[in-house]
Amino acid sequence: MGKHLDSGRSFSQILDIALLLGYLINYTLNLVFSLGVELEKLVLEEDKKAKIVGWDTAR
Repeated sequence: MGKHLDSGRSFSQILDIALLLGYLINYTLNLVFSLGVELEKLVLEEDKKAKIVGWDTAR
């Protein structure tokens, strides 16, 4: 009986850790994605300014 309870407890700990890791990964991916979108906007803005001024950034 004791062994069953122990395995149940460790299983729930594994689930908790897995959920926590899932949240962390999800949060990190969202953060990276939103940063990427912001960087893309900045780069596009700079490209527009460069075209207006007349010197286009060579890429």
